[in-house]
Amino acid sequence: MSFILHIQRFTCSNCNNAWNSSNFYEVVTTGITNLKPSTVTPPPGTAFGITRLPPRPVPVCYACAEDLATLRTLQRQALESEWAATLRRKQEQQLELAKTELRGGSGSGAQTSHRTYAPSIDEL
Repeated sequence: MSFILHIQRFTCSNCNNAWNSSNFYEVVTTGITNLKPSTVTPPPGTAFGITRLPPRPVPVCYACAEDLATLRTLQRQALESEWAATLRRKQEQQLELAKTELRGGSGSGAQTSHRTYAPSIDEL
């Protein structure tokens, strides 16, 4: 029976916070070598190895996750309010256009088309 300890350094890509993490395994060899997660203390005299794994970046860490969630919520709320303002503005434009068509078309004897207004790309 032998054991191995994997030690790895993690670095947050968002705030550059760094920390070490380790995993302890029992090495089981039954034709094929397998690493089995272990929580027992190795008995005295047992083979014990330590391996330092290459550093690994993570996108967000425990220290900045809460701040990032708050920032994302604020960004989403800002986008929602901008979108609501855009929809309100578009609806007002359509109502104004409909009013002007009704005013201008009622006095002349010509027939007016009843197509809905589609704004051009420049008006968007």
